[in-house]
Amino acid sequence: LTREREVQQALQHLEEACIQQRRIQDHGQTECEAELTDTATPSTLLTRRRGQAVESFGHRQDGEWILEPEETLYLAERGSLSVFQASGDPESPNSGSVKRRRLGVPELYRQLLPKV
Repeated sequence: LTREREVQQALQHLEEACIQQRRIQDHGQTECEAELTDTATPSTLLTRRRGQAVESFGHRQDGEWILEPEETLYLAERGSLSVFQASGDPESPNSGSVKRRRLGVPELYRQLLPKV
């Protein structure tokens, strides 16, 4: 193989690995789940905590386990945390219309990090 061909193959394998990792991040089964809070300061409320991936993350606040934006992004990027957001209007007469929607990593970045 020529050096150029080796580099092309390496890049192709890297791209395939990135696509597979992205699929896991956005759609795979994770150890933990969280809800994006609808507050002035973005954070996530841990709703399902399993495994050791989150043992050293977050803090207790009013009896709830809260993750900081940076912690949420780190765990979501490595495929350990699924973050959901309520979609629909909780105030509507048909309150059963509120559904949870899983957020992808790019969307988490947009929602959790301040605009610069």
